[in-house]
Amino acid sequence: MKVLKPIIALVVILGIAVAVIYYISPGYIPYLYGKAVYKIGDKGKALLAFESARNAEPDKVTFARAYASTLNDLGSDLEDPSYYSRAYDYTHDWIEEHDTELELWQMYVEEARAQFGLGNQSSAKIAIDRATELMPTDYEALVYKAVIYRDMAVSPNGQVNRNAMDRVIGMFEQAIEIRNFTQTWWAHYELALAFKYIGDETRALNQVNQCLSQFPPRWMKLKAERLKADIQSSGRSER
Repeated sequence: MKVLKPIIALVVILGIAVAVIYYISPGYIPYLYGKAVYKIGDKGKALLAFESARNAEPDKVTFARAYASTLNDLGSDLEDPSYYSRAYDYTHDWIEEHDTELELWQMYVEEARAQFGLGNQSSAKIAIDRATELMPTDYEALVYKAVIYRDMAVSPNGQVNRNAMDRVIGMFEQAIEIRNFTQTWWAHYELALAFKYIGDETRALNQVNQCLSQFPPRWMKLKAERLKADIQSSGRSER
């Protein structure tokens, strides 16, 4: 009985905590579940959970963005434009209905991702510019902006606009500096691609190594290692 008492007490405490959380924010429990299953790689279940969260509290930007972001992620992972279309429709409508929301920039980021995924580069540029105007010090928004501008600097036939790419490199460096050079593995990886586009494989490899040195998640580590091998196989850089 003595052993059961603390267990029963813990269960009661957890039950009360869940009830309080639900009372304060009915969308928070499905949101937390969505975050958990997203981490283990089940984005389909995460999307359903985030949809429940935003349905429970449609005006909450945290839940709205989680839903839109997962749609964009699935569009990228599955190479299925229908997810981008859903993300665009949702973010566009949400922005129109919440034009005074203080954190509206978050939804502009997701609108930009959706537009870019649909091939609408100019519209993506407008949306991401709006996001960084509203929040010029957000690391994630700055990296997405640099990625969009970087890919726009490369023509369909592979020609690189060097002046535009130089500006893009500055954008990535700004994002890294804003985050104080910590947990910036994503920016380092994307910056490596920018250097690779202009043929600067020494600096590209340096950025890949910077990415790997920060112990990124497994999916990014694999991408960075593939990029590193690709750069080294060119024979122009051996580090």
